[in-house]
Amino acid sequence: MIEGAQWLKWPAYRSTYISHVGAFVVQAAAHGATAGFWWLLNPVGSTSRLYMRRVDFVSQVGSVLLTPTSPRVTLERMTFTGGPPSGPTVTPATALSGAPAATGTIRTSTAGISPAGGAAFHAFLPVACMTAAGASPADPHIYDPDAPIELIAGEGIVCRQPDAGTGADTRRFAMTLYWSEFTP
Repeated sequence: MIEGAQWLKWPAYRSTYISHVGAFVVQAAAHGATAGFWWLLNPVGSTSRLYMRRVDFVSQVGSVLLTPTSPRVTLERMTFTGGPPSGPTVTPATALSGAPAATGTIRTSTAGISPAGGAAFHAFLPVACMTAAGASPADPHIYDPDAPIELIAGEGIVCRQPDAGTGADTRRFAMTLYWSEFTP
């Protein structure tokens, strides 16, 4: 049993994988339906299943900025065809020394695949503002579900900004992902 979800039994998994996916800036324009900041993918033909366990999100502002917008940064299920993906990857760390390489891949583009949008299941809001009179401290948030998202072959999670931001926005955010893998 896992903490926080006593009713849910986890299958025996190979390892938990942890990845800092980078620092991003709030975009002035909203992302299109299949665009985003990053994608966690379970490759087509994979025999593994991925469980999204947690996402840490922290945002800050880089300079004095009026922020008349409040764009969401969402986590959304998605499916894809094609592959293998050829976009740039982010290499995860393993929680268990000597664990096998992750089956799931984190990509910063959708090169080599054809993504199809899915449903949003979580949203983060970047820090609100910073004025000449004071600063807003870094603003951390955590997505830590009782019932984790399970990804089978050809499925993934995309992180995107579905709402327009502010021109020349200096709000930044960084994210860390945690997922586990198992073979049924």
